[in-house]
This record gives sequence, structure tokens and C-alpha cells, in this order.
Amino acid sequence: MLGELWSGGAFYHRSAELFARPFGRRLYPGNTFNGFGKDHSMSHLKALKLTSAVAVRATVDPVQRSREKMVAALAEQKQMAEAKIAGQAFTPTHVVRKKNAEGVRVEVEAPKRVRQGWFTDGGGKVFLALRYAGKTIEFAKDKNAIEIGDLSALPKIIDTVIEAVRAGELDTQLTAAAVERGQMLRKPK
Repeated sequence: MLGELWSGGAFYHRSAELFARPFGRRLYPGNTFNGFGKDHSMSHLKALKLTSAVAVRATVDPVQRSREKMVAALAEQKQMAEAKIAGQAFTPTHVVRKKNAEGVRVEVEAPKRVRQGWFTDGGGKVFLALRYAGKTIEFAKDKNAIEIGDLSALPKIIDTVIEAVRAGELDTQLTAAAVERGQMLRKPK
């Protein structure tokens, strides 16, 4: 063919602006890679300070972690209570990884199941009970719930409980529940 030359294992067409190489590299005008030697376009990295580093994982205090988890759960309960008072549906979502039709794992939002933390007794009074690590938390000896009275007062009570958790007033109960849950999950030897 006229206008084509054999050049080192690839055909070069004089009118083309880019060259097709058999090993998948494309040579664009201005690129210094010639297919046979070094790639001189990496000179930008030489201007940077390269090093070998390992990321250190931040150590989080287990008590602080349990406080943060409880505060997040209480904030969710507050949102649920406010939605119930307003007569709206509360549908929180979270990101999960699922396989799509092609079999590739993708992140999608899915509805999250949230357990209601309050209940009503036979007399119509509303009570708030806290659960942590699969166990109902006792606020004091044989006291596992807070009497709310009317549902409209629930968000304000939850705010008070959040402040108590942040102040560390429930640390012993949260730690005891976490330890008990850990022992339950361990396999006997």
C-alpha cells in the first residue's frame, strides 16, 4: 500500500496523527515514548518527593466509640419520633453493596430497618427504653425505661438523654453491655 511503511512491528500511516503499536501503547504528538526506549514523560514525578509510607489507623477510645454509637442511635430515634408526631413516614436509608445484572458489585441505597425505641403501656403512657449491643440498658437498679407521658414530649427527652450520654453518665452501662455481647459472640474453646 502506498503511504504505509513498516516501522518496528507497527504500521505507520503518514497522514495519521497517532500511531498504533502492537503492545497497546498509542503515541500522540508530543509524547516522548518511542516504543523502544524509556518513557520520558515521567519527568513530572521526579520533581516530587517520593517516599514509602504506611497509614496509621487512629486509635479510638472504646468508651468514646460507644458514646458516639449511642448518640447516633438516639438521633435516629429523635428523627423517627418527630416524623411520627408530624404524621409522616420515616424511611432512613444506608449504602449497601450489591451485585447488579452484569455481576459487578455496586453501591446502592437501601432502606434501613430501625427499631422503635419507645412503647406505650396499657394506660396510654409513652416510655423510652434504650438498647445497646442487643441488650436493654438499665438507667438505675431495676429501672430500664424513662416515662415520657405524651409522645409530643419525646424529642425533648431524647435531647436530654443525648446530653447525658455525651457527659458520660451511661458509660458503665454501655461498657457492661458491650462486654456481655462480646462474651456471647465468642466461641467456647
